[in-house]
Amino acid sequence: MSLTHHRILDAWRTPAARLTVTLAVVLATAAGLVALSVRQPWTGLDLKPAEERAGRVMVTGSGGPSAQVPGGTPLLRIGAADRWMTLDGADLSPEPDTRFVAFEAFHAFLARQTELATLLASDEVCLESPSSQRWCLSPAPQRPMTDLPAMFWLQLVVGCLGATIGAAVWAYRRDDTAARWVGISGLALLASAGAAAVYGSRELAIDGELFRGLHLVNGGGALAFCAAFAATLWHYPLRLGQAPVGRLLLAAYGLVFLGLLTGLAGNFDLALRLPVLGGFALTAAFALAQWRRSRQRPLERAALRWFLLAWLGGGGAFLAVVFVPALLGHDVGNSQAPAFALFLIIYGGLALGVVRYRLFDLDRWWFTAWTAAAGGVLFVLLDISMVKILSLAAEQATLLALLTVSWIYLPARQWLQHRMRRKRGQLDGALQALASAPERSAGENWRQAIQALFSPLRILDASAAQATPEITDQGTTLLVPGLAGTGALRLEFADAGGRLFIPADVRLAESAHSIAERLHAYRVAVERGAQRERERIARALHDDVGSALLSVLHESNGPAQTAARRALAELRLVLQGLAAHGQALDDILGWCRGELREHADAIGVELDWDAPPQFPDASLDAHRSLLLLRSLRELIDLAASTGQQAVRIVLQVRDHHLDIDGRLTLSEGCPVPETPLGTLRQRALALGLNLQTRAAGRQLILALRLPLSEGPGSA
Repeated sequence: MSLTHHRILDAWRTPAARLTVTLAVVLATAAGLVALSVRQPWTGLDLKPAEERAGRVMVTGSGGPSAQVPGGTPLLRIGAADRWMTLDGADLSPEPDTRFVAFEAFHAFLARQTELATLLASDEVCLESPSSQRWCLSPAPQRPMTDLPAMFWLQLVVGCLGATIGAAVWAYRRDDTAARWVGISGLALLASAGAAAVYGSRELAIDGELFRGLHLVNGGGALAFCAAFAATLWHYPLRLGQAPVGRLLLAAYGLVFLGLLTGLAGNFDLALRLPVLGGFALTAAFALAQWRRSRQRPLERAALRWFLLAWLGGGGAFLAVVFVPALLGHDVGNSQAPAFALFLIIYGGLALGVVRYRLFDLDRWWFTAWTAAAGGVLFVLLDISMVKILSLAAEQATLLALLTVSWIYLPARQWLQHRMRRKRGQLDGALQALASAPERSAGENWRQAIQALFSPLRILDASAAQATPEITDQGTTLLVPGLAGTGALRLEFADAGGRLFIPADVRLAESAHSIAERLHAYRVAVERGAQRERERIARALHDDVGSALLSVLHESNGPAQTAARRALAELRLVLQGLAAHGQALDDILGWCRGELREHADAIGVELDWDAPPQFPDASLDAHRSLLLLRSLRELIDLAASTGQQAVRIVLQVRDHHLDIDGRLTLSEGCPVPETPLGTLRQRALALGLNLQTRAAGRQLILALRLPLSEGPGSA
């Protein structure tokens, strides 16, 4: 192979080259369709079926060769030389297969088209009204491009856009089987819409053989589109199996097309509309299977939601507007051309959904879009059912359908929407997590608030600092900044893996972080003010009350001196509780041991202090230190009041907590006392702790578990 050939192949492998070639083909096809439409004899007449009497057509406008024919004129016949044909409103049908369902009737229509086209190709054509008034004109050999109606351009644009978007999807996702089928569906849409644009926008008639060929292209394109779309959903977002379903569908619809081509099916319902509706049902089955497969895969579920929304909004709406009424016997030929615009919903959605489906606003409104579409379908079905089954007038059926949807469906939709939204984490729950646990650190409270807001599958520490919330990894991850100097957090899969993160989550995280920073600043300010007030009170107690007690202690003796010494010890405890900082665990326990041993010796109780030789580098705050000392001193007092001689205290550090186990062994015949620890229990609960006392045989056990802080001392 030559170097030039290699360069051509290398260029073709690039997405830009593939897209360029495909666009060239699409533009060439569009130019060919325009050329085919304008290369027809042109009379300048705008015609429509007459309303007051069947079998006539009405002139709604004229120009060019027919400028002398006044608008609003009914026409009865058309002729050339000595050959005349009576006109029929059905001659103007833009989509004759909805009016002539049986193939025989359709072929008769095509035969009339051939005869009318032959007359229009004559040098002179005459028109006759029911009042025998005649106008003769010479048709122009070509139709001006500016005379092509808006519906022609609409269908052509829809077909070209569908093919272009499908080609772009395929060009940039060449190895993706689903993208390949999307590209095929776009080409099929161009074939179907382009052919319909030519014969649907004819002035009066085109050659019957040309008409039949264009109609076959239209039908074949519709069948290929249906097969390609079902095949896409077999592969996207997850492949449902290894079977070559796409090729099998193409083969099956190829056989259906043979029935359309040969006329074996007998009518267009069997040859076209029912197979297309069957393909829609098959696509719905594939959608259900995809929904189940993607239950625990939020990325694929989000893509599938978008995909199905585009399919329902586009393909489903087109079927509801054109195919379903045609199956019910209605002539909806005039609705087909504008209905092609619905396919833009499909390809506009798929251009985003298949190539890159970071469409996170979807989770916010997809339910609304689906239920709104369901409401519209329900209204149409009710209207048709009441007309067909109950034989009601159209006005009555429409009113009843509207009342049914308004009074039953809309309240049910609102209730269901409320139920779904109620499951989402709310800001008030997060604020409660931020404000209701002062014993936890700001970082722990922030983590709890994030959990309440988003219920993520996992909350991890982020590897880097984060200034503002940010969505990453195609919506699976939300990065949020930390609070009060703590590290950023990495949230994975919102609602316990049920959905992706969306831009609204970023805004919610920003609001929550702003509120959390203000709450933290407020709490720090309150704590700072409270600490200053504690320091002031501590100084006043030390200077005034302390000096007074020392005077009493030195100037008195006997019971008064003992009471003063006890009051001074209590004052030291109060001052310790007002301390500004926590202290190292070793220092706290040494202080407690000295205070308890002094107290035990004073009342004649032996203290057995069992503690490890060395404690970890940790600290204990003043409030918990005071609770520890008072609880153990209460146990020593209890021993003295029951005549017991010894108290054993065991201390251990486990899981960054200090476990205190105080044991009082009762002698034979001594009843288990009622422990006077009610006040201490309430103080413990206020600190988020649980102080327990229980009897085990002849022992009374006090158990307390205190959390430790990092480092030798903390604020």
